[in-house]
Amino acid sequence: MNILQFNPNRKNYKILNKVLSSDFCKDAKVDVSIIEKIKITFIFFKKKNEILGICGLYVSKYKTNELFIAVEKKYRNKGIGKKLMKKLIGFCEKKKIYFFIQTINNKTYLPALNLYKSLGYNKCFCIDNKIILMKKNYPFLIVFYRIIFFYYSSLKFLIKKKFIK
Repeated sequence: MNILQFNPNRKNYKILNKVLSSDFCKDAKVDVSIIEKIKITFIFFKKKNEILGICGLYVSKYKTNELFIAVEKKYRNKGIGKKLMKKLIGFCEKKKIYFFIQTINNKTYLPALNLYKSLGYNKCFCIDNKIILMKKNYPFLIVFYRIIFFYYSSLKFLIKKKFIK
């Protein structure tokens, strides 16, 4: 088993497109719409053509670095997500890249939440069932900026949900 780093360039779009179009990515709510916003990607291969997971960062519409991660359903809870995350975290620490994890707080995502917490990410903002996790050592201005846009987008969503049914 092998983890390869893919930098976002036209040469790698074909592979990234294939992976992001897979059923396991769709199941994790990760799709090809982020392909041109990807900053870095790590892909977990079992054999040359068998991809078991993907993890990386994309730049959100608010210009913050956000996590995306997906693992093939039958290989979940076997440490693949943790290996991918550790690779990503190591890369980000070397490059001084700060990223946030936005997820849903429900039973389906409990294993993912436990993974993030085991890697030092803590829940810091929450509206409805939407949460943001981050590490404690992030610079204040980066955190402040992300808080503003988290609450802005969440409130916008809640208003639409309440008044546009």
